[in-house]
Amino acid sequence: NDQICPGQPEASSRVLTLHFRLFFHSSVRIFDKSQNHIEKINILTLSRITAPQRNLKTSLIHYANSTGD
Repeated sequence: NDQICPGQPEASSRVLTLHFRLFFHSSVRIFDKSQNHIEKINILTLSRITAPQRNLKTSLIHYANSTGD
């Protein structure tokens, strides 16, 4: 699993952990730093929530930041 962090470390309370195999399915899972499952996001929903992004990882960071504490 690869971890994705926002540009400024600790800027968000969430660190996203993605299972890249899920990129080939319809959804990805978001975990917090303690590896508790937060939610499962449908990629089509994600693309509507965020500005169109070629990079799904960037979109997920925007999503996590926009729904942070």
